[in-house]
Amino acid sequence: MAGRGFDARISTEHDAPLTDSACVYCGNCIEVCPTGALSFTSEFTMRAAGTWDESAQKRTTTVCAYCGVGCNVTLHVQDNEIVKVTSPHDNPVTHGNLCIKGRFGFQHVQTRD
Repeated sequence: MAGRGFDARISTEHDAPLTDSACVYCGNCIEVCPTGALSFTSEFTMRAAGTWDESAQKRTTTVCAYCGVGCNVTLHVQDNEIVKVTSPHDNPVTHGNLCIKGRFGFQHVQTRD
């Protein structure tokens, strides 16, 4: 976040261009965005199509298997497909943050190849 009040916005460090920043594309900006303006591609696509139904989503908390840290992840499943991955904010390991594999790795699970 950068700026204050009405000037508050999602930004890179020192307002550097994204390609010149230290961004690792982990998606934590999606998690902390105060307005919901940033979202998963799957969520955006489903909302645009009118199929996003948060009340119909089953949430399952599990442990990320990509490394040995043991981050808790919550899988949001709708129509038997993972549509979003979050992490509990009260988790002492992640505090709601995830790496790129933990947050977006679910897309590989659903690949039909």
